[in-house]
Amino acid sequence: MKVPEIDDRGNEKEPEKVWKLSSGAYYRQCDIQQHGRLFAYDMERMLNARQEKCRAREADGKYLEVLEIYLKKLTKGEENDVYYYDKEYQLIQLLKAESYLLLSKDERVRNTYFQIQEKISSLYCTYMSAVK
Repeated sequence: MKVPEIDDRGNEKEPEKVWKLSSGAYYRQCDIQQHGRLFAYDMERMLNARQEKCRAREADGKYLEVLEIYLKKLTKGEENDVYYYDKEYQLIQLLKAESYLLLSKDERVRNTYFQIQEKISSLYCTYMSAVK
């Protein structure tokens, strides 16, 4: 049980209102005049971090070949098995976590990742139709 804070007069203090971004940043009510500036800063920082992660993952163009292998694997499964989504769930979760690849400067990486997203969506719809 959390013990309430007490002010100088012996009254219980109201908890300070805060909100949290998905980036982990917190904004306090007392800083309300700064929220716009802080939010813009945090969004830029988050974008830069994801772009850097994308550059690292691309491995100087070598990761495109891996993405193409994954795309072929997902396409092959779609043709043969309505339960393929469930069978490849771990691979699909790994690929979903790489959404930062949509920020790639390489159009081929962006397009391949987008095709992967479409395949995942199609596999999911096929799987859900089968399990109804």
